[in-house]
This record gives sequence, C-alpha cells and structure tokens, in this order.
Amino acid sequence: MVLVSVFFMNLLCAMVPCDPANSLPEIDGVRVSGMSGFRGKRLISGGGEDYPVVESRNGAVKGFPMMVMSGRRIFAFEGIPYASAARFQDPVPAKNWTGIRKAFSPGSYCLQIHPGKMLRVFGSENCLTINVYSPKIPASEQAKKLPVIVFIHGGSFTFGSGTEFGPSYLLEKDVIFVSFNYRVGVLGFMSTGDNNSPGNYGLKDQGLALKWVSENIENFGGDKDRVTLMGQSAGSVSVHLHMLNPTSQKYFHRAVLLSGTAHNHWGLQNSTRVLKLTRALAKWVNCGTASNQEIVSCFRKIDPNWLVAAQMNLFDWIPFPAVLFAPVIEHAESPSPFIAESPSVISQSGREAKIPAIFQMTSQEGLMLNYALNGMMKIGGFRNAVKKYLSNYLDYDYVTNDNLNLQGNITDRILNYYNVTNPRNAPLSAYGEMGTDRMFSVGISKGIKLHARIAPTYASLFSFFGKYNQGKFLGVPQNELGVAHTEDLYYYFNASIYLPGFKQHDKEAELSKIMVNLLINFASMGEPLYTDKKSGKDHRIWDAVSPTDEVMQLLQLDRDVLMVDDPFAERKRFWDSLHLKDTIPLVDFSPLLNETGTDSSNDI
Repeated sequence: MVLVSVFFMNLLCAMVPCDPANSLPEIDGVRVSGMSGFRGKRLISGGGEDYPVVESRNGAVKGFPMMVMSGRRIFAFEGIPYASAARFQDPVPAKNWTGIRKAFSPGSYCLQIHPGKMLRVFGSENCLTINVYSPKIPASEQAKKLPVIVFIHGGSFTFGSGTEFGPSYLLEKDVIFVSFNYRVGVLGFMSTGDNNSPGNYGLKDQGLALKWVSENIENFGGDKDRVTLMGQSAGSVSVHLHMLNPTSQKYFHRAVLLSGTAHNHWGLQNSTRVLKLTRALAKWVNCGTASNQEIVSCFRKIDPNWLVAAQMNLFDWIPFPAVLFAPVIEHAESPSPFIAESPSVISQSGREAKIPAIFQMTSQEGLMLNYALNGMMKIGGFRNAVKKYLSNYLDYDYVTNDNLNLQGNITDRILNYYNVTNPRNAPLSAYGEMGTDRMFSVGISKGIKLHARIAPTYASLFSFFGKYNQGKFLGVPQNELGVAHTEDLYYYFNASIYLPGFKQHDKEAELSKIMVNLLINFASMGEPLYTDKKSGKDHRIWDAVSPTDEVMQLLQLDRDVLMVDDPFAERKRFWDSLHLKDTIPLVDFSPLLNETGTDSSNDI
C-alpha cells in the first residue's frame, strides 16, 4: 500500500508542479521574483570576466556571476563532479576532463524520497557534485586567501542536497562557501555488517569532497588551511564523525555542529538493527535473504527507484523511527572502515580532532516530531494511544518487555516527569519537550562536554520565534508552533525550497547578520567574535564552555543575544537516570532504576 501511494504521488507530480514556490531573499531593496531554487539573481552579460574560468585538478570549470542579498556580485560554480561511485561501493575521485566544463547549474540530487517534495522518488545515482561560491577569483597566487566554510546538509541521512542551501547571507562577507551532495538512504548507508556491504558510503563520499576542497579551493580564492566544516542535523553528526576520523581531520580546522553529534543515539545505527532493516527491505523488493552476498547482489541489479521507494515500508509507525539507514560502526577488518570504534571511546581516548568547535541547537528541537505527525495526519491517533506509540516517537522501542515490563516502566516514568497525567489532553508541547531532550539535548551536551576538555568549545541556543517560522508554512496550528528543529539553519543560508528569503528590513535579517558575523569571524580566526559594523572593532560576547562548570553557559540567540545558563540541565539528568544504553552519561548522577534498559545487541 505504501509503495502504491508513492507511485501515484510520483505520477501526479509528473503531470502538475508539486514543488513549493517560496520567494527568494530581497536583493538590495529589489525583490527578485519568478525564479526557482536558491541561486538568487544571475547577472547577464556577454561573458569575459563575468564568467571566470578556474583550473581544478580534474580540469577547467567556468562559473557565472550571482548577486547576494546586499547586492554584492559573487561568482558561482555549480555541479562540479568530485567523485563517482558504483552502487554499494566506496567512491573514487572524478575522472579528468578536457576543455572547459560549464559549471552553470547544480548537479542532480542523489536518488531519494524527499518529504519536502511530496514524498516523490527522484534524483540520480550519478550525483556526486560540489558547488563553490566565491566573492572574487584570485588574479595571482599572491592574492589574499579567504576562509572557507564547507556545509554538509542534513535530512535524516535519507534526503536532501547541498543545492538546497544558498550563499545569499554568508557571502555578504569575505568567505568561500562550499556545498555538495552525498549518497543518502539505502544507497548511502545500507550495511550487512560484513564485507559484502560494510556501509557508510555517504560518509566516504563526504570524505572525498573534503579532499577535493583541500586540493582545489585555493584556485577559487580560498585558504586550504582555514577550512571550517559545518553541518546540520544528520550533517552535524557527519561533521562530528569526521572529527573522529584520522583521515578527514587533515582537511579542516574548525567545526560547527547544528543540532547533532555522534553521541546522539540516532547518529549511528547498531549492526543488528541495520541488518534487520536490510533484510526487511530485501523481502519487500523480492530479493532473497539466504545470505548477505545474495542480498547485495540482488540490490545491485534491481531498479534503484524501486529500492529507494521500498524504504517507506520500513517504518514501524510512519513517520517513525525518524532515521532508518544511517552510519554504522564497521568491523575493523573492513577494507576501508570509516569508523570502527564507538564515538565515546574515540573521544574519551583523546583522538577527537583538537580544533575549535561551535555546538548549537534550537530551544524546541523536538517539535519537529509533532510537525511530522501533523503532516501525516496522525496527531489524533498518537494522542489516543500515547503509551503504545511513545517508544516509537522517542525511539526506545528496542528496550525489551521481558524484564519487569521495562519498556512500560520507562514510558510511565517519562510521562510522569513531563507531567502528562492525561495523555489525550496533554499539550503537544510536552511531547515536544520529550523529543527535544531524548533526540537532541542529551547527546549534544555530551559532545560539548567531551570536546571542551581538549579544545575551545562554544555552545549556543537559538530561541528566536520569527515570522518565517517553518511550522506556519507546514500548516501547524498556531498554539502548537515553536522554535523547532532546523529553524536556525535558515538564518545562515537562504533555502527557498523550505522557506521564503528574508527582506532587507526584517528583524530576522538583523539576527541573521549577527549570526553570520559570529560565524565568519570563527571561520577566519577560530573564535566567534562580534565585529561592530560602525567601529570595525571586535568584541568578545561569547564565552567558551568551561569543562568544570556544573551548569553549562551558552549564547542565547534571540531578540537579546547574551550568555545564559543551560535551560536543559535538569531534564538531561532525568534522561541519564533512565540508563538507556544508547545515552550512557558521562557522569552517573542519580540512578533511579534497579534494572537497566539495555539491549545486548546494541553495539554503540
């Protein structure tokens, strides 16, 4: 039935437009209309210097001029191949080309089902392309080199593209912006737990993109020794995993993690769970399950669109679990393991990259779970059966019921802690708070505390409720709105596939400029200073996290930008007390269970 629904949605969207039509950012007081995508106003001319040619390791590429929000002209190079990959195999660098390659449009999305595109299956397996945006192309090797920000998109490791996020806000400043595509979903993260398909293909794509940046970015005006790796959600987990990978560490020098770390339980799948998903998918697409070799061989032969669409059948209760195929800890004997040990082991043994890092989350991350239920028209069903579905909603359904009804015990404790006495009538914000803590704040806090032991670490909380709130555009009722997952992302990047761009005099645009100011200085100097526009002086408004503080200090990004105490500290201690194996605390504050909620198959 799910596959039939996906088929008819794809058929419908082949006949009528299904993509949202949001406005682009206002440019220099003039609103740009009638254009799709994020790329902003293109400048039309006869060529020459307006269409610069840059030499890359693979061959020459020609870019085009673009205008950002301030009216500044920049140069864009889109859809440059950086790698290629056969299905379920590690990527290899892109082949060289002769002549000049036009880099005038983004490459294809990697094949996926995208919730922002009406759950259509679209894209291509030939998708490993990179985009570079530069305010100026160097006239010589002696020209001043600019800091570089490389962004890894999120999307539950299942959907998304680097082309969705544009440079209109960032490139008002002198910085190079790079985005790229990587394989997602089953094609990017399917694993059999052995050498038949070790997994982590999407991460290995990302690693080659980082290498490409290191080898080529100076020709675009960038400084290969000042590369900041930035990501959001699944992209943020990816950033953290690169911080734990000794090969990747060579290619970047600062990190920005928005709404995710490798310590968030959904950031890595345990081998038993992902193999279960793989075998279930094999049944749905009529591949045998006699052996892992047979499954992988069959997956490589069948129509990839069918394989991707069939993922919809793997949800326990649509749209949960929020993450299906994801990074895994590979066996050490894998040919080229991306990660072969637990992130906690790597971090606590001092092998995490010792670089300045920013960790950020929104104040109500978990509301996105409610938005997903709203979009699937399942709010009523959830309210009427909270005790049945809460373990799916919060992703602890792996806890078995054979030990004093442990799963039910955990559910009761969670509901009691968040004062949900009548689940049918409880405000949805209560469930949003549960999601914020379980899915985000606990793991992010652990990542912050571990990194603060080895390098300058800055924490921030985005709590600004603006008029471009994504819940409004998703049709969420007014009383259920908040500052949900991804809200902060749109203040760094314009992304018209999701939300309209800002207008020049919006309060949102003012906050965006502050956030970009801090980010650019961090990318340039390794410290998020604020540069006063009038005086040109730098001010330290953001203190680094002290690893010895009992309550963490973080920068609040709201109508007032100031340092505040961590508002989630007490709630995190509650989750630590549950002793779920996938959220092992750094400090065991107050164990309240005699029996632990563990699963011996969970190897994370």
